[in-house]
Amino acid sequence: MKYKSVFDIIGPVMVGPSSSHTAGAARIGLVARKLFGRQPEWARISFYGSFAETYRGHGTDVAIVAGLLGFDTFDERIPDALAIALKNMLGLVCDPVAGLVEVPCVKRNAMGAANAMIAADMALAGVKSRIPCDEVIEAMYRIGAAMPVALKETAQGGLVATPTGRAIAARIFGASAASK
Repeated sequence: MKYKSVFDIIGPVMVGPSSSHTAGAARIGLVARKLFGRQPEWARISFYGSFAETYRGHGTDVAIVAGLLGFDTFDERIPDALAIALKNMLGLVCDPVAGLVEVPCVKRNAMGAANAMIAADMALAGVKSRIPCDEVIEAMYRIGAAMPVALKETAQGGLVATPTGRAIAARIFGASAASK
């Protein structure tokens, strides 16, 4: 079989972080909705490749949910949904315990998905972001640049530095991992 998933067919057509990770994702969500013939009652969304690595920062989670909810790529409410969702994630510490994504990332991803759904619902209801989407993205960049390196997926700060976080690392990788 030449293609492993729908992403092998639809995804590569759109190039660049903004189009492939937001407009492309919104289009994929909309196509899925059209295939079902209605808005799904629930969806399990899994990201692979660059989507999995960057979906939070690019708003891919918001975009795919927006498509599932019926937003098209040209819908003027998408920037509001993205801005609303991103404002709730600003300054999020990336602190994978023992350098692995199980703690706390899996739970944060679930919360991010819920955040995306709520933001999309709010935008569909006509709620607008008082801060424009491009300014929210710029603020997100400035916040990220100002954060200490220890809080940026280095397994050095945040929950990693707690006694339990260090104990988990020691159990997995040995005593030397807990002292880092």
